[in-house]
Amino acid sequence: MGIISNFFKLYYDDSSEPSRDKFFDIILKGIGSIIINGKYAEKILELTKGVISIDKKCWYTGDYRTIAASSLSGANIVLFKPFENIPKDKFRVVGADFRVSGLDILKKLPAIIMGKDISNEGILYEDATELGIFNEKQSLYTLDGEMYNGKNLKIELGPKLNFIKV
Repeated sequence: MGIISNFFKLYYDDSSEPSRDKFFDIILKGIGSIIINGKYAEKILELTKGVISIDKKCWYTGDYRTIAASSLSGANIVLFKPFENIPKDKFRVVGADFRVSGLDILKKLPAIIMGKDISNEGILYEDATELGIFNEKQSLYTLDGEMYNGKNLKIELGPKLNFIKV
């Protein structure tokens, strides 16, 4: 939700086919817009108001920029510190709240691209078995590359699937 979904909304819009050039075009337009505090940056950095729970306990309430989760150990995903040592029975959740500005993200862009830890005020990490997102209004979210709209979302850790190629 948030920055990640807003980026993909621009990336998959109907104006042109997704491509590496379109990816970098959105990044560069976003960087330029952040610097001048422009409208394009507002589309990407839009705040969402909601309540986030982890394992049925309130984790965060208020305005946030993004919430993301993954169980892939070793993955370096934008706005996540490197996934190392995730317990097998959990997934990692990261959130960026209202205190994280576009300029904060620009300053950390090299570390984000290299998959380094970007922990600071406004960026929250937690390991979980259940994530609940309860927004005040319909919000765009992305699950495995598919785009959805909704107010509430619940993610639970399920059994590990092993695919066997024959």
